[in-house]
Amino acid sequence: MTSFVGQPPGDDNPRKPHFSAWHSKPGGRPPFVWSCKVRSYEVDSHGYVRNGVYMDYLEAARVAAMCTAGLTFDRARKEAVHIVVAAAALRYLAPAHLNNEVEITVDVTRIGRTSVTFHQVARNKTTSRTVVDAEIVGVFLGADGRPTGVSEEFMKAFGPPPEAA
Repeated sequence: MTSFVGQPPGDDNPRKPHFSAWHSKPGGRPPFVWSCKVRSYEVDSHGYVRNGVYMDYLEAARVAAMCTAGLTFDRARKEAVHIVVAAAALRYLAPAHLNNEVEITVDVTRIGRTSVTFHQVARNKTTSRTVVDAEIVGVFLGADGRPTGVSEEFMKAFGPPPEAA
């Protein structure tokens, strides 16, 4: 069974994150990398990948990262806890086209009480250009649909290594 983190003893600020940004520090975890090839139904009439498709790519990469850490959909369903996107900010920087290979990184940059912030970058490996730079905020929800604490397993898998915290 998953255990959830409550407020640390003596801390009177429930909005204070468990960890502030750490990946810029030496010893930070390397980002998870996921790749896909652009399919015909993902491009518009001009041959560009449609903007909304990038949200699908970003989500697929986050799901793959969590599954690699053992945090699968089946497990989330059994434990009645899941992560939903609460905010998304995407900067579209360059196009990708049919049959281009796109590589997406997943980097957790902040872990709050009930939320996590992901920094994700989509890069067109065919042209070596950054296509999308995104920040996604996900909130952990319990069976009742209300925010719940970030799981210990998530923090172990994606939090800062002890030397970087």
